[in-house]
Amino acid sequence: MGFKSKTIVLTVVRHGETDSNKTGVLQGQVNVPLSSTGQLQADRAGNHLEKCQFDCAFSSDLERAFQ
Repeated sequence: MGFKSKTIVLTVVRHGETDSNKTGVLQGQVNVPLSSTGQLQADRAGNHLEKCQFDCAFSSDLERAFQ
């Protein structure tokens, strides 16, 4: 029995900057929103990814991930 190889493409996107990130605070599961810079970063990431097709997607439930 032979095995067929399959290519898997994994795309990882981190949330944009928060005010806590700027000050060096690691917030973990604290629900803080994106800073204005982080919102711009998220918009740019969205523009870059809008034509990509995904079979499935996973996301954090924190506000900054949805932003």
